Amino acid sequence: NGAVFMLLDELQKQMDRPGQVTGFVIHSADKNSRAIAEIRRQVEALNSHIAATPCDEFVNSINQMRIARTMSWVISLFAIVIGAIGVLNTIAMSVFERRSEIASLRAMGWKKRRIVWLILGEALLLSILGALLGIALGIGITLLFPHWKMTSGLIQGDISLRAIVDGVAVAVAIAL
Repeated sequence: NGAVFMLLDELQKQMDRPGQVTGFVIHSADKNSRAIAEIRRQVEALNSHIAATPCDEFVNSINQMRIARTMSWVISLFAIVIGAIGVLNTIAMSVFERRSEIASLRAMGWKKRRIVWLILGEALLLSILGALLGIALGIGITLLFPHWKMTSGLIQGDISLRAIVDGVAVAVAIAL
């Protein structure tokens, strides 16, 4: 996946750090925080000059990662606003074009509440269908990119159930 392996003494010579180890990666099969803390304690106990940093702490300390995370939130916010405007426009046009139908339903005795529920149901259906389409596209792209020649080794995504649930919740909130 784009990694380079070389002898440690050659790496140290290339980095102009002879005799100095620059880093090791330790992979733990046990992902819980207590196991990670225990590994960290054991590694740091080997030598007072060794610092063991869990991957999430290391990544969170890099400014570029913080900037990328902030930018992804900003882009997501813009996407939500654009999606909300799209749903609003679609439902507003639907109501505007169906004024005579709504008037006929009112004349037949439908209460305002029932008509509001009809329109709200359409908005919810539209948003849920959009969310399902977005989920399908997102999962498809996430599974496709690691196997596509142009992006293999660069992009490896995880499919998060929490992100899917959050996306559907945002779609329902936009519809409401």
